[in-house]
Amino acid sequence: SSSSSSSAPPQPHPLTFMSWNANGIGPRLNKNWPDIKAMIEREQPDLIALQEVRLPCKKGADRNRRRAVDQNDKDYSLVYNTIMQTPGYDLVFSLADKRNAGTAIMLKLSLKEQVKSVRFSLPRAATAGVAAGAAGAGAAGAAGAAAQQDEDDEESRIILMEFKDGFQVLNTYVPNHGCTSSSFARRATWDAQMLSFLRALPPSLPFVWLGDMNVSHLDHDVSDPAFFTKQKAPGADPNPPPDHRGQPGWTDIERRRFGE
Repeated sequence: SSSSSSSAPPQPHPLTFMSWNANGIGPRLNKNWPDIKAMIEREQPDLIALQEVRLPCKKGADRNRRRAVDQNDKDYSLVYNTIMQTPGYDLVFSLADKRNAGTAIMLKLSLKEQVKSVRFSLPRAATAGVAAGAAGAGAAGAAGAAAQQDEDDEESRIILMEFKDGFQVLNTYVPNHGCTSSSFARRATWDAQMLSFLRALPPSLPFVWLGDMNVSHLDHDVSDPAFFTKQKAPGADPNPPPDHRGQPGWTDIERRRFGE
């Protein structure tokens, strides 16, 4: 008799995940890289979502400049010689012009060939109506916006990775609610666009959302709910609407919207 051997089909998408708000990845790597490296080697997640990396992007007019760290930045050599050299992983950056916000995804090299596309903003077709409404434009404006090519989120808060089998991973660093009327409006627009995008997804689509949501949805998410409810940040509007009062991330309106 004869036997034939066949290799197992490749894993089609990530199955294990890790999410980390680095709050400035340079200082973390400088102080804790051996521990970070050991954790990655021990856990071996298929995908690591990073938020608030706080690295400036490459300067110039290159359309892909937000994918690369500015080589003149003080943390470039540190980042290059540590996390960018992590064995077995590919690293995708989405970086802002200044040392602010920024996200990244580390993906196992064995899954790189399974990636179909990577976006750095939500699809306009799913959010154009919300954006146009916020700007006071009509339906024609929404249609025109949807027809435009998707562009990077200007603060590089989004990475949307789609795999060939339809599986999608969204990594977000959601803007803070803040404590002024302008920051309230900014967060409301973000939440409305995100809700529009999520509702447009096919119900059967395999989808994972990771990141720093900048909201504590339930009482058990914080150590002292009563304390957070009474907090008032310096520079806050003196008389905010009742559902905007309290620690950003813990206001009634944020918790209610996140629950949707």
